[in-house]
Amino acid sequence: MAKPKIWKYKDGSTTELDSPYNIRARELKDIYNSLNMNYLTQDERLDVLLTLKHTVKVTKPFIYLIC
Repeated sequence: MAKPKIWKYKDGSTTELDSPYNIRARELKDIYNSLNMNYLTQDERLDVLLTLKHTVKVTKPFIYLIC
């Protein structure tokens, strides 16, 4: 889901494209993986939660544009 779209050409070269959905999915996946780490300090976990709060707050206006 968070992988870029890859086009392969006959000459062997490739082109990769990250869509906005891929970028958002990668950000959320990174946040999820960070929250699952057991060895984070309280301050580090708080930073991850604040990042999640900011990410969700930024996403809300886009949901209204799509619907």
